[in-house]
Amino acid sequence: MSKIRPIPPGSTEIVDESDRFKIAQAIYSAVTGKTEKLSRTYSKDYLITLDDIQQLHLKCQQACGQWTVLNKSESITVHHLDDNKEVFSSYKRFSIYDHSKTSPTESIVYEFNLLLQLPKVEKPQHYKVVVRTLSRAAMIRRMEQEMAPPPLLSFFGSSSIVVDIEYVDYVVARNILGMIDSWVSEIERHSNLWWIRHIQRFTHWVPPVSQFLAIAFIGLSLFTATAGVIVDSSPPPLVARWLILSGTVIALTALLARRLGSLVESGLDQILTLSAIQLNKGDQRLIQRYRNRNILKVIQVLGGVVGVTAHAVGANFLTDWLKLLIHK
Repeated sequence: MSKIRPIPPGSTEIVDESDRFKIAQAIYSAVTGKTEKLSRTYSKDYLITLDDIQQLHLKCQQACGQWTVLNKSESITVHHLDDNKEVFSSYKRFSIYDHSKTSPTESIVYEFNLLLQLPKVEKPQHYKVVVRTLSRAAMIRRMEQEMAPPPLLSFFGSSSIVVDIEYVDYVVARNILGMIDSWVSEIERHSNLWWIRHIQRFTHWVPPVSQFLAIAFIGLSLFTATAGVIVDSSPPPLVARWLILSGTVIALTALLARRLGSLVESGLDQILTLSAIQLNKGDQRLIQRYRNRNILKVIQVLGGVVGVTAHAVGANFLTDWLKLLIHK
């Protein structure tokens, strides 16, 4: 059990509020044997490399300088897409990782253990820091191999980095978390398409809006042309032909506009903003695969937008053609 340092008889010692809180935490941990847990997730699209893991390791080592460290150790586990994993008992062993592997990296788990001797607390305290870096690119590739529907891929795996800290003293845990925040802020962003996620929340509106605009354009054009086609002396067969042709054109226009809108929606939904880990050749190939895929989807979206625009603008020319057809 943790003990408060005894005060000699006849002496007075003032314990400030922060020390009281620290001592109370130590007593609670010693009595119950429990530790608290602090967690945080980061969801931006990071490109995590070997240099980033090295920086994390260095920051953890540097952070130890502010405490009395009785013991410390780290381990690194690398999970691959082919369900194999490698466990390294130290960063030194991890630094000779085989970069020629062809199986993409799915996640890296960096575990850092500390045994600290804090002031005014006799019993050493154990702290465990676990940083999980996740490759959404590899996760989505796994989902594709398991035949997941394409629309679901953009919603799979939102977290890129997950941090868990088991602690006794909250102040120490906050210092460690602040150090990790600093590390995360220095990691390179993988994609410049972060804004696409906001658009993807509304892509289901693209087909109906495209259909509505197309009907509005062709309807207005037909309404304007009707005055030049149908007059008071127009025979009923002419009126009937005009109504049938107009209705057919509106229906076909609406159908085509919705199809083009669906093409735009599908392209937007399948543009993937991904976090990735780049440790080996397999990672490089996977990253390039999704970059090429995103380029194709952007081309698909642009093609759909051009099609919808051309379809709406072409309504006027279609109306002129109908006027010629109706008078034949």
